[in-house]
Amino acid sequence: MAQVDYLRSGRVAHIQMNLPAGTIGPQARRELNAALRKYKSDTDAWIAVVTSEGPDFLAGSAGP
Repeated sequence: MAQVDYLRSGRVAHIQMNLPAGTIGPQARRELNAALRKYKSDTDAWIAVVTSEGPDFLAGSAGP
């Protein structure tokens, strides 16, 4: 299951983080970086909205 999804609706890119316990580990970090690179290269997206599923947006790091 992806921990970070990239979707675009019109000119708005939506980067949705699905993080267990609100922590970002190595896989989520790689997926978030990939989503941000995708946004940067998406010439039809004018703005990115980053959200997280669950009660916490980000509680901290789960590793180095």
